[in-house]
Amino acid sequence: MKPLECIRIGESEVSREVASILEPLSAAATGREGIRQMLERIVSADPSFAPSCIHSRQMIRVQILHRLESAVYEGELPERTQTETLGSSCSSFLLGLAINRQDGVSAARLIDSISLFVDGLGFHSVRPAKRKRRVNANLVPFVRKNISIPECDASCAHRRGEKRTQRIANREEAGD
Repeated sequence: MKPLECIRIGESEVSREVASILEPLSAAATGREGIRQMLERIVSADPSFAPSCIHSRQMIRVQILHRLESAVYEGELPERTQTETLGSSCSSFLLGLAINRQDGVSAARLIDSISLFVDGLGFHSVRPAKRKRRVNANLVPFVRKNISIPECDASCAHRRGEKRTQRIANREEAGD
């Protein structure tokens, strides 16, 4: 097994595969398209790929949550949207796609499933003109007091020492 090549997203490091899957969340013009393209990337990824460590799965959840909250801010989702619940649903669906792909479900069937899922998320067809689109040029973890990215164990390819963990703990204490 070849070692994972990692890149940095904000304060965290993730594999290139995970970063590639997350990239549409910031690159797509709308939240709907970002979520759709992210889910489609998991279908087109190597069938053996699935985010296996807790750190990668948590990073995916945080990035999805960040994009959904941006969509609410931009008026693409209703203000009453429960973004944390919706984000958990999206990340669970993404991981389910990876498992179904490994189990041999056809890409065409999974793409159809993605369409049904994304169409049910509650995105507006046309974004209201009264709100400005917030530019999301870089993937930056959404930081809240009740969300933290757990530390990986010693066998995880993403573990880079205690400095990263200390920075996260300091940020949580400061309430940034």
